Amino acid sequence: MKLEILSALLVCASLAFSQGSTATLGGTVTDPTGASVPSAEVKLTNIATALTVKAATNDRGEYVFPAIPGGRYRVTVTAPGFKAATIDAIAMEPGVPANVPVKLEIGQATESVVVSAGAEIVQSTSAEVSSTLTDKQLTDLPFATRNAVELAVNLPGTSTPTTPRSSTINGLPKGALNVTIDGMNTQDNLIKSSDGFFSFIMPSVDSLEEVTVQTSAASVDSTGQGGA
Repeated sequence: MKLEILSALLVCASLAFSQGSTATLGGTVTDPTGASVPSAEVKLTNIATALTVKAATNDRGEYVFPAIPGGRYRVTVTAPGFKAATIDAIAMEPGVPANVPVKLEIGQATESVVVSAGAEIVQSTSAEVSSTLTDKQLTDLPFATRNAVELAVNLPGTSTPTTPRSSTINGLPKGALNVTIDGMNTQDNLIKSSDGFFSFIMPSVDSLEEVTVQTSAASVDSTGQGGA
């Protein structure tokens, strides 16, 4: 289930690869001159689980890993005549694609170069701005009820003067909030101007995989009548 409040609350944790709970990670492998490196082996490792998947670069030096669940990852690239390159601590958020370019250095494959992920991680396919809660944050963050909508108040941009349902996001009126589950609006749209957080279906935190608040340049299926 995917519930969105100017944002997205994705439900159905059992569907680890469901729409909206994954993202694409890709990039280009180049040599010191900037030329593409075809047929390089690219390994993507989930740091928490040690699960590894492999891909190879095409003739243009490009590689891609589709449908990657959120988490922290390590990219390792090897090619004949080059040192092995590792990009470590890549943070992937569901629904937010990432571009991870890798530049190889001339040398032996037994040598390696390790780079901590940072400015080189470029999200170039979308201008969307979002923040996400996952895993233990969902179960450990304190809040008054088991109503998952209340988790949205823990994310940046949310102001809560009294109760969670009094909240606003980035100063927008409550009528600018769009609450959906699996892409279908579930608000009482007669009262949304006074209670934009009201949803006919209140998902339990136990059924959540993640909570994402989208505050800028979200796709049309996420914003609908919303202001972000």
